[in-house]
Amino acid sequence: RQLYRTDEAVVVAECVFRQAPSDDSPSLRTIYPGEKVIMSDQIGEWHQVRLLNLDEGWVKSESFELIKIDGVAPAKGK
Repeated sequence: RQLYRTDEAVVVAECVFRQAPSDDSPSLRTIYPGEKVIMSDQIGEWHQVRLLNLDEGWVKSESFELIKIDGVAPAKGK
């Protein structure tokens, strides 16, 4: 999948997509490597993301990787 914006990332490790930024928060679904997400907020190690189907939830930052656009990788949390 192609990325066009600096707030887009690709999931690199299977992870739990949660309702809130906590390991105790209910799981919405599992996200698999290769899925694209759009980041909208950050609290500590948690990022609020939107999936391509417009579902919103929280994942840990270790689960995705920011992609270089025009040879430059944006800083995490930006």
